[in-house]
Amino acid sequence: MKKLLIFFFLVFSVGKLSAQFTTMFNDTLRPFGSGAYSIDNIQKDDSFYYATGIFAGNKTNNKQQLIILKIDYNGVLKDKKLLVDSLNSYASYYYNSLIIDNNKLIQLNIRTDTLNRDLGTIIVLNKSTLDTLWTKTYTHPDTIISQTASDVFSVLTAIKATPDGGYILTGNYNKNCVTGNLRSFLMKIDSVGNVLWRKTYGNVTGLYDIELTNNGGYVFLNPFGNNVNKIAKTDSIGNIEWQLLINSGMGGWSTTSSLAKIDSNTCVGAETFTYDSTNDLMGFNVFKININSKQIIWDKTYILYHTIECISLHQGIGIKILTDGNIIVSGTAQRYGRDAVILKLNSNGDSLWCKSYDFEPDPWDCQLNDLIVTDDGGFMGVGFFSDQSGPGWTAWMFKTDSNGVVGMNTSTSLSVPKLKIYPNPASSYINFKLPKNHSNKSTITIFNALGQQVYSSKINASTSTYNLNLKSFKAGVYFYELYSDGMALGSGKFVKL
Repeated sequence: MKKLLIFFFLVFSVGKLSAQFTTMFNDTLRPFGSGAYSIDNIQKDDSFYYATGIFAGNKTNNKQQLIILKIDYNGVLKDKKLLVDSLNSYASYYYNSLIIDNNKLIQLNIRTDTLNRDLGTIIVLNKSTLDTLWTKTYTHPDTIISQTASDVFSVLTAIKATPDGGYILTGNYNKNCVTGNLRSFLMKIDSVGNVLWRKTYGNVTGLYDIELTNNGGYVFLNPFGNNVNKIAKTDSIGNIEWQLLINSGMGGWSTTSSLAKIDSNTCVGAETFTYDSTNDLMGFNVFKININSKQIIWDKTYILYHTIECISLHQGIGIKILTDGNIIVSGTAQRYGRDAVILKLNSNGDSLWCKSYDFEPDPWDCQLNDLIVTDDGGFMGVGFFSDQSGPGWTAWMFKTDSNGVVGMNTSTSLSVPKLKIYPNPASSYINFKLPKNHSNKSTITIFNALGQQVYSSKINASTSTYNLNLKSFKAGVYFYELYSDGMALGSGKFVKL
């Protein structure tokens, strides 16, 4: 009778988990036919993922065009939009450039015009129909915008909604169009894009994210001349009230950063730092700070794989706070080639796990452009991979579970193949029907419901069905993943009675 009760309890638990753990996939996208694609930003609402990126498919003038994709939680593409502009080319910064505000999608773009000037542009779309509501382009007063030189540069890099219905934006520009004479600014706009105020910082060499404080001010993180890394607190119109040194003043190319607010008092920040200046090798620096008391709670560095490449790829860094207080940091790392990387920390900054992701058949150059936490506790990453046999680069999306486990690579649009397992639920043993493409270097790993590894084993290439004895496993839900030569081939979950 006890065993029967456990069975019904676990079946009910799996039913609840199935509602929480949605589709996992690792796939590419070419929503408008052949051509080069990149997915640069992603956000979600209660029903859909919204992804934006670029499509270089116009063979006549080779202008990059903005694409918008609407994808349901099962990974099915529900709607798409291509914004065609035959005169201008579009791009955007990765991370922090797309937000959802009520029924609007608000996307920051870099519009390169016919004079080859890079100009900050906002495109606002209806979330339901993907129709354009309004578009505005902004130039900085210090920039000689009438100049036709290709070094005219005034761009927007991050946006956050403000309580008054407007938005606060960060941006960078080159003063008087002098190459290398970079300046940064905050800009406050109202709900329809009118500029309310703009504050320029002559000694800040690049802003890429911002957070709101509980007294109407703002905080941002970036170098203050000579790569001295500080977090700055401003008042409601952008005047700097105080600054604090981060990472003990370590220098290096710390020109990408992100912030995430934990509560009204506390936020965490992430940046890159150079740990080997001779070879330009970089890692993550992450810190936690109490804004009200101006106290740095902890400040730690992490060296992952060979190097973090966010700087050279003109990226930001992703940082997210999970509901349990743990922290997710993401970006692009170099292992053998380039891979997406997710680093999970606890609330004290201790590393819990770090995983990398790429896509076959050419995993040597994959780039992560943005990452969000999904409602099931997993992660959705977007970017592109270098397709050497095709158009050069192809849009890439992957979805993991809460342990960072991702499904095998797929060839159909956002589909969900898994390893075949039976029986499930199981009491004494479970069989894994293995794909034909696993190798002698294949490894199967089992995690419990807390994400802790409880089993790992090598599998011979000749094995078609792997039998796992469950005698030592406690009753509960388990997750499995199969890797072959370091590549994910499949994942899923099973129940031990």
